[in-house]
Amino acid sequence: MANKNHCHQLIVAIVTSLMVFGAYGQQTFDITPSATTGSLGDTVTLQCASSDKTGQLMWIRTGRLISRDTEVLLNADRYSITGDQSAGQYFLTITDLAIDDAGTYYCILSQGGGNAATSTPGVDLTVIETTEAPTATPQPPQSFRAEPQDITVQFGSTLVLQCEIDNRVGDVLWLRSDTSQIISNGRVVIADGFTDRYSVIGNEANGEYNLQIINVESSDDGVIVCFVDGSGNVPAITSRAAKVTAVTQGTFTTQF
Repeated sequence: MANKNHCHQLIVAIVTSLMVFGAYGQQTFDITPSATTGSLGDTVTLQCASSDKTGQLMWIRTGRLISRDTEVLLNADRYSITGDQSAGQYFLTITDLAIDDAGTYYCILSQGGGNAATSTPGVDLTVIETTEAPTATPQPPQSFRAEPQDITVQFGSTLVLQCEIDNRVGDVLWLRSDTSQIISNGRVVIADGFTDRYSVIGNEANGEYNLQIINVESSDDGVIVCFVDGSGNVPAITSRAAKVTAVTQGTFTTQF
């Protein structure tokens, strides 16, 4: 549990410590979700609230987008948004709990109103199927097989920043370290204004979470990192910081 808390603290520390470089304000959470355990068929609620939110409040599980504000996009027959929205409460309630509901859940505020995106630490929802406790299996450490590199690219071009992971157990996030902006969680791009040009590509089964940017423009200038959250006794890892420079003319170069 200590290592899991360390992983959660690390992702918060990365986003928070990099905010000094950005011109954005900061949205805050009044309530953050807690790790929850339920049995098959139970009803559970993960709580998240922000009374000063200016962006959308989204729930994500292991890279899959569940909801935007009160709009439920996944398992709408069992998932619902409850609480008092006028007070900023967007609680995720899950009925008839199933094994597939288990995973790591994030509550995320997207960028909006001049304020940067921000995320709660991931919390685990555990679904109990039997009374017997499973035997823990030692897991090898996560590691990067390929990391993003500094790159200079012409306006209007397409670039791909690599992030390929061996033995991945945690969620993969792309972050703008110069503005504290969260670009993506898993394969879902959550940065406002970029969903039409940014995408996460590659073979997920092979640990490929490469960030593709099409129609490069000046706003894409910045420093970008790939972060992989930890799980259990497996620690989180952070890639090297890659500098993206967009230019009006010249040669597309990559520095290794």
